[in-house]
Amino acid sequence: MVTRASRLLIAALVVITALGTVVQARMNGELVVITGNPFEVGALNLGVALVVATIFVLSRTSLRRSWRGMLRFLRGGQIRWWECLAGACGAYFVTTQSASVPILGVAVFTVSVVAGQTSNSALLDRLGFGPAGRQPVSALRLLAGVVAVVAVAVSVSDRFGVSHAGDNRVALAFALLALSAGAFSAVQAALNGRVSRTVGHPVTAGWLNFAVGFAVSFAVAAVLSSATGRSLGSLPWDRPWLLVAGVLGMLYVTTMAWATRPLGLLLAAVLSVVGLLVGALLIDLVAPTAGTQFGWHLVLGVLLALAAAAMAAFGRATGR
Repeated sequence: MVTRASRLLIAALVVITALGTVVQARMNGELVVITGNPFEVGALNLGVALVVATIFVLSRTSLRRSWRGMLRFLRGGQIRWWECLAGACGAYFVTTQSASVPILGVAVFTVSVVAGQTSNSALLDRLGFGPAGRQPVSALRLLAGVVAVVAVAVSVSDRFGVSHAGDNRVALAFALLALSAGAFSAVQAALNGRVSRTVGHPVTAGWLNFAVGFAVSFAVAAVLSSATGRSLGSLPWDRPWLLVAGVLGMLYVTTMAWATRPLGLLLAAVLSVVGLLVGALLIDLVAPTAGTQFGWHLVLGVLLALAAAAMAAFGRATGR
């Protein structure tokens, strides 16, 4: 039985690991400034996460058994080929994150991602795309999607002015790109949920996610590097802490997979969003990127995104 103290500790770990993904976003933004290649940064992140996931799988008998079962399911068709595309969605997300953070700052990127997740999750539930099948969508969840999109508009509203119009258009384009990354991350979560249901363990599904994502990112990075004549591996080896950003992402995935049982999916999701948005606001205040514009627009946008996430979570609970 999980005690109240244990639940509080687990809740704190969820928030802390969510804060870690915010740090990961900032590290990836720094890497892109150095390398100029977001696909290479995405491949590095997913490659590191794949190594950590592999070590984790090899360390436990139950996970090794689940991994072998996953291979059988892949060969037998119980896991469909398109369910493996969660990793491609992850590759798109990490690459977009790496490219967008230097332009937008962490907070605007995170608000846009939360908006994309909130809006598309409701649509995917209505279509029955997730592991739980077709789910009703409440009026509260529909309102949450509207509030989430308003949060993005408010967050970037200070860039609507006529001064530096070219830079502002670029920032708005990247905000829409981040919005699409959030929408794809909702697809990723649904596909990972389907695979996890089949193989019986979310960590095994995570391993498949990282393996496919790394393969996609590395292939795209290699093709672009060949086309531009720029070799891979131009990474800041003198700053090794930037190279392990993928570990933070892996810790978050593992913690969320573990925490949903004692906390419940609803509370774990809300705590995660709180950690993401509050952490993003803090890191833009303490260590802003060149594209960060910190002001009341950003603070209000974060608060609206928090409200939208809570409305979506509670609307999902009451709509079932």
